[in-house]
Amino acid sequence: MKSSNEYILHLDFGADGILKDPDNIEKTHKDKNPELMYIWTGHPEFVNQRVVDIIESVGLFILAIDVFKLVPENDTWVVHSDVGLWDRQEDSVKINWIYGNQQSPMIFYKPKDPSKYEIRALPLFTTFIADPVLKQITEQGKTDSKYVYYDHNNVEEIYQGLVGFPSLVQSGVPHTVRLIGEEPRYCISAIIGDKSEPFKPATFSNAASKLQQYWLQ
Repeated sequence: MKSSNEYILHLDFGADGILKDPDNIEKTHKDKNPELMYIWTGHPEFVNQRVVDIIESVGLFILAIDVFKLVPENDTWVVHSDVGLWDRQEDSVKINWIYGNQQSPMIFYKPKDPSKYEIRALPLFTTFIADPVLKQITEQGKTDSKYVYYDHNNVEEIYQGLVGFPSLVQSGVPHTVRLIGEEPRYCISAIIGDKSEPFKPATFSNAASKLQQYWLQ
């Protein structure tokens, strides 16, 4: 089993979050799925540039930002790993900020049979493309957001922990989140790339190493 900081690693960027104004979660989203929202359409006024500068200063960058929500009537995600704009990769990383309910664990799993999974796609969304070069990946800034689905009966839990403000999370390993309590949980989830290999997601260990000065002690 991996140590816990290979799944969730808490960071300290100061008190600032990725949003200039947390109310933008409600003001700007387009709720095309009951559980998933993309709010970024290239509008820099929503983004805290100081946080973006910290990430870019260590050789990483934000390719796109997802916003996920959990509410009592939709309180658990399916078990999945992320694909996003890339092919399936078992080691990829995001930086997540939790707004609202911070008591709901992110749970990681090991497939019992790794060959049994499905590639599923969410409808077309407009994504925030941070680097103009990377627009080559998409069609005019739009793409199907794909994920790898695992049946819950085909996985066993290996770790769970709380996501902070923010935390580096391992998004290539099967995972889910389970809502605890009644308060909605919003997760602002930045897909992280490495400037040295801009057409691949950064790996967890590489991003952790580059952000070491920001580890929460």
